[in-house]
Amino acid sequence: MDFNELPNFDLRHTIFALITPPGTSAVAVVRISGKRANFYSLCAYIPKLPDCLNHPRKSLLVDFFKNNSIILDNVLAVYFPSPASFTGEDVLEISFHGNMLIVEQALAMLSCIENFRHALPGEFSFRAFRNGKMDLLELERLSIRLNAKSETMLDFASRLNKVDLNEILMTLRINSMRHRAAIEMLIDFSEDVDEEHTFLEICSTWNNLYHALSKLFRHNTIGKSWFIPQIVLFGQTNAGKSTLFNLLLQEKRSIVSSIPGTTRDYVSQTVNFEGETFELIDTAGIRDSQDIIEQEGMDRSRKLLEDSFFKILVMPPDSKNQDFEGRKFDLLLESFSKETVINEKIGRFNKDSGFEELSFVFKLAKRKLKDAFSGGEEVYLAQKFKNILESLKPYCHTYDSYIKNKYDIAILDQEFRSIETLLQKISADYEVNEVMNYIFSNFCIGK
Repeated sequence: MDFNELPNFDLRHTIFALITPPGTSAVAVVRISGKRANFYSLCAYIPKLPDCLNHPRKSLLVDFFKNNSIILDNVLAVYFPSPASFTGEDVLEISFHGNMLIVEQALAMLSCIENFRHALPGEFSFRAFRNGKMDLLELERLSIRLNAKSETMLDFASRLNKVDLNEILMTLRINSMRHRAAIEMLIDFSEDVDEEHTFLEICSTWNNLYHALSKLFRHNTIGKSWFIPQIVLFGQTNAGKSTLFNLLLQEKRSIVSSIPGTTRDYVSQTVNFEGETFELIDTAGIRDSQDIIEQEGMDRSRKLLEDSFFKILVMPPDSKNQDFEGRKFDLLLESFSKETVINEKIGRFNKDSGFEELSFVFKLAKRKLKDAFSGGEEVYLAQKFKNILESLKPYCHTYDSYIKNKYDIAILDQEFRSIETLLQKISADYEVNEVMNYIFSNFCIGK
């Protein structure tokens, strides 16, 4: 792998960062990673540093000096020599008292040392990856654990299996070549081979390839929207979206008015329900309008709908059009009803509906989230990789029906060429770097 093409981390520098949450706390830990020889530059601040370096993995209480006479803090210093450290490099961890005034002064002092610089987000983990301390799967699992806002995502991280995507791609290539060979055999040597036996070989090789592809079709692309899934309320103006939004939050967060178009931009609020965190969003109502600001709000609403996890269409009782702009939805709720009833796909509510009745909305979203990650083997799929698979899926379904109905070999040959083209595109477009860039974009400074 060419590490020069990965995130722009300069490996020549010694890096440092606060690795505990900023703010007042009992302890604030600063990690420093690089070469041991560079650590001696710290002796101006920690005169007893050589004692730490000579006693690895032992916490030593030492003074961290602001200058030759003023002590900034009494700290615990621990040295982890390479390669037995988080990054695989020489690592020094210094525990300060958790006052950000102390920490900020210490970080400013470290930044004054030649070839020392503040670590970028994910840079410690990148060095660990580069030095063989973690593989891509472990990085992905770490990224999910750091960013998870729900029990489901934490459970998903624990269930990630060691699936080598390169191995999967090799299996696809081999099965594809075997299937192509069987087709060519029947086309070029039809007079010399047993047609029935050769067609059975075509069926067998296709079944192997289709099975491998079907497993990939079921895998999820883990995007940032999965960490806090969005529940979006949408519909026409004055449908009751803001009323439902406030009822679900149990507070008056959105302005409710009888004037159409009151909500011109989306309003969002994070909600925690039974261990799962969702972002509940009230969107601008959709209608014909010449107002430029309202049009912008509606465009934003449509964009949110495209990316949202759980879609709730809110409609007034007099509306006859349940096919709202042809958009798919997870739940249809009729507003201003006399009773509150919510089932799997449809329900009714009013301005006096209680949260206990309406909480079924969150239960449905929670169930969908769990179902999305209830599979067996899990593997990260870069978005471009997933898009190609989505394009491939209908071709495979059609071709499978052709095989089962024993279509003419000339038709099978032509149809399989379309599948081969997309399979070749998968191999060409799938890059480890794309996975790496996605993973490190989710990391925080200090990790």
